[in-house]
Amino acid sequence: MAFARRRVAPSDAEDVVAETFLVAWRRLESLPIEPLPWLLGIARKVIATRRRGNTRLSNLYTRLQQRNPRPQPTHDLVIERISHTPSTPFPTRTERS
Repeated sequence: MAFARRRVAPSDAEDVVAETFLVAWRRLESLPIEPLPWLLGIARKVIATRRRGNTRLSNLYTRLQQRNPRPQPTHDLVIERISHTPSTPFPTRTERS
């Protein structure tokens, strides 16, 4: 766990450890006599895969924002939306009748 904590965000460390042991479980027949270096190697590859995925996701977000940027609301549009918003979320008795 310490290996993962030093290399990824604290929120991701448990996921890295879980994925590392999942890979190790699937490859249990290739478990060496000294398993720690083997597990650390698996963890290193899991971290690298996650970083590549995060980079791809970030690049995708950037491309999508460049292709279709969100319009910034203008002052007039905000005022118009506020003026059309009811003051109470539910109709009053007189409005229901």
